[in-house]
Amino acid sequence: MSVGPEAQQVTNKKTDWMSILQLVFSLLVFLSFLGAAVLLAAAGNMLSSVPELAGMNQGSLTLLVCAFAALALLNLPSVVSSIGSLAGGGQHSTSEKKAGVLSWLPLALFGAVLAGMAFLPQSMPRRELLEGVLAALGAVLPAIWLLRVGSGGLWGKHAKRDAGLLSFSIGFTTYFILVLELALILVLGAGLAFAAAASPSLLSNLGELWRLLQSSGADPEALRASLMEFARSPLVLSLIFGMVALALPALEEGFKTMGVWLLSDHKINPAEGYVAGLFSGAGFALVEALLNSAQLAGGSPAEWLTFLLGRFGGTLLHTFNGGLMGWALASSWQDKRRGRTPGVFLLVLLVHALWNGAALANVFLSGQGESGLFGYLPMILLSAVLLVCFLLFTRRVHRSGLGEPENGPTLNVA
Repeated sequence: MSVGPEAQQVTNKKTDWMSILQLVFSLLVFLSFLGAAVLLAAAGNMLSSVPELAGMNQGSLTLLVCAFAALALLNLPSVVSSIGSLAGGGQHSTSEKKAGVLSWLPLALFGAVLAGMAFLPQSMPRRELLEGVLAALGAVLPAIWLLRVGSGGLWGKHAKRDAGLLSFSIGFTTYFILVLELALILVLGAGLAFAAAASPSLLSNLGELWRLLQSSGADPEALRASLMEFARSPLVLSLIFGMVALALPALEEGFKTMGVWLLSDHKINPAEGYVAGLFSGAGFALVEALLNSAQLAGGSPAEWLTFLLGRFGGTLLHTFNGGLMGWALASSWQDKRRGRTPGVFLLVLLVHALWNGAALANVFLSGQGESGLFGYLPMILLSAVLLVCFLLFTRRVHRSGLGEPENGPTLNVA
């Protein structure tokens, strides 16, 4: 029996396993976060229905519900693009588009979110829900703006790949890094235990700190004072700064762009590597920002503004550092100059260490009664420098004149 050309073409069509893997992974991440949001919402309703527990942690629960719902929605583009590819749509490449005025719309909306947080009435019904929605938007909008501007003419050109990288970072990379960080904290805890055993006064302060942490009605000022006393030990202080300003940034910058590593055999050019790194870094930043927002339940408008502006800086740091590492990896794969990647890694590690060190120093300065603006000044200056570098480097990358990889396949990241 002879087989027609169309039937033969269907028979010879290969199974797109990478699209299937991306669909399964992103769908699992979507359902996991959506399920967590639904369960927390149900738990909040149960708490509010019991008079003795009404209002107990309701603000934090609502913020977490909004955070998990936002993380679920961020995985939808990967789900939709994977389904489209499996349905025969393929990985369409759109014509290059320059970032125009509309690319700055997320930044304008972020300003509107800040204004909404500042003037949100305290007596508004279901205020915590609107607060949670605004907090989620305040975390997501800066990332969207950074990705849009950073992608330049490549925005939407590899939409499926970019969405897959974002989903991979949100659903796997961030938690892989978290496990490593927890292991590191356990090692630090062992070091603190040895230090406490060698110093009776330090052991006494540690016991007092533990009692304060266990007390549900602990006085924040007493807790801060105990923490400051505990950190007077040079050994403890060096361990804290070494972990927060060096060890943790090294883990995050070393593994944050794991998704880009999966593109090593696919001949991406440096501009594509830069965009891939931006999406990888943004996924990590979004999880960090959204989950940390729950800690500010019941915060004042000034505290929320400080938090959201600080998270803008943190998102810029993670996203831009991810882009730099992606650019370095793709450039090294292209021209075989292996020394570039370690050099860029040291650069992003230095920037991250400065950021974390400035944030940690602000904690100690505020504990010693320093004024707020003075304590935040180093982080404000560093954010401004990072923003200028981000805009200039993005322009340089997309004007470098590097062409597309020669007939190189694109990776559909799971």
